[in-house]
Amino acid sequence: SPEETWELLRLRAVPEKGLRHARAVGQVACALAEALLAARRAAPTAGAALRPDLALAGGLAHDIAKGQARHEAAGAALLESLDLPDLAALVRDHRDLSLPDAQPVTERELVYLADKYCWGGQFVPVAQRFGQKLEAFAGDAAACAAIRGRLGRAQALEARLARELGRAPAAIAQETLARLGKAMPGCGGAAGPATEGSGRAEGSAQAFGAARG
Repeated sequence: SPEETWELLRLRAVPEKGLRHARAVGQVACALAEALLAARRAAPTAGAALRPDLALAGGLAHDIAKGQARHEAAGAALLESLDLPDLAALVRDHRDLSLPDAQPVTERELVYLADKYCWGGQFVPVAQRFGQKLEAFAGDAAACAAIRGRLGRAQALEARLARELGRAPAAIAQETLARLGKAMPGCGGAAGPATEGSGRAEGSAQAFGAARG
């Protein structure tokens, strides 16, 4: 559950900076899942089911092994060892992925895209997020080619999701993070995890959103 995921981050002594980013990505992934689920329910032919609570937990956990080599694989291995295979799958692919046209968007893709929208706890457009990386590796042609490939895949997913949602997913991310910054109720409708100084999570199972003042 999201509560258990949050407690796991606390047990691993993830610093407040990491917790802020985890909260942001979890909230954006959850909001995208809720919006996509609503769009699918309203469509003439219902699409694949989604679990916003799983998207939230995946967003919280995505950087659980940050600082380790290939942190996405290390995080997935940790979660597999804890018998959390669904969560591990979301963490494993959050850095880069591609999705064939015949396959539906799932929580996996939503966690991946949510991460691209969050610079720490702040909103950043996908192109700007990857533009920062291109500037950082400007002298490395191979690295820049790889970054451009990742940017293209992220933009392709963003465009596909916009078509299914009927609105820009970036707008949903920006609205979600604005609410989070104002300590307003997050995904699921309730206040979210405690901030500095608290060793426990607060809030509902579906609402690890805004930090309480």
